[in-house]
Amino acid sequence: MFLNALPLGAIGHGSFRLYVIRVSLKEVASYLEMRKLEVVHYIRHPATLGLLRKYVPLSPEPNAGLYKYSRGDVLFIVTLKNPTRGAEVAELTENDVEVYFVTVS
Repeated sequence: MFLNALPLGAIGHGSFRLYVIRVSLKEVASYLEMRKLEVVHYIRHPATLGLLRKYVPLSPEPNAGLYKYSRGDVLFIVTLKNPTRGAEVAELTENDVEVYFVTVS
């Protein structure tokens, strides 16, 4: 699962723990290749989606759906390092984003 943020409400009710580590896009690609996981994204931002598609086989269409956690989901959160409110970024590089690998227990 690729998300642009981690909405805690999507995980559900009750207690849970998040394990978060920062990773590179190359590490993400390697992990997905090793595990042969189905890749789903909830990314609406075209520039972020374009950058991710250089590393990961994602649907080219932005996804405006709402994510809801299911046990066993593998989460990658992709955020801009320096977001600017109201500004539309047209092109991104690996240096413009931070990627986090998140597991829930």
